[in-house]
Amino acid sequence: SDHIAILNAYTEWQKARSHGHGRDFCWRNFLSENTLEMIQDMRFQFLDVLEEAGFLSAELGSGKSKDAAAPFRKSKHAALRSLSKHSYELELLKAIICAGTFPNVVTINQGKRFAKFKTREDGKVDLHPSSVNAKQNYFEEDWIVYSDKVKSSGIFIRASTMVSHFALI
Repeated sequence: SDHIAILNAYTEWQKARSHGHGRDFCWRNFLSENTLEMIQDMRFQFLDVLEEAGFLSAELGSGKSKDAAAPFRKSKHAALRSLSKHSYELELLKAIICAGTFPNVVTINQGKRFAKFKTREDGKVDLHPSSVNAKQNYFEEDWIVYSDKVKSSGIFIRASTMVSHFALI
């Protein structure tokens, strides 16, 4: 899964960063530290939205005023850690990705030598060569969800995750 690969890269960057090696981690793994910081900021924004919508306790931060941003940021890190107890449940993550990318669904028809991919709108599509899924010969599931598609010599899907029938229900 491209989405899970991004999540794993982010998680490992967080670990390296907590030990003061974030920049070195990015350099060794050809990652953009600015992009990873942007992802972190987006996570904090989602946390704020969930809190404002009443899905989370207001006790996540101990000072929401602008002049107390640093202590609140630290408490946001703690809040995200406490809210991430299911973050390693791969099937749950895939179901959430499926919900977030729906209706971007591809059917997989497993052939003898290689798989064929099809969307309802475009018919035949291919996995983008940069996808981690593009290197696979066998697919365990019959479905892939994706974030975007690109048209060049053909129609390619990028940022894809293989999901089960249950995730689509």
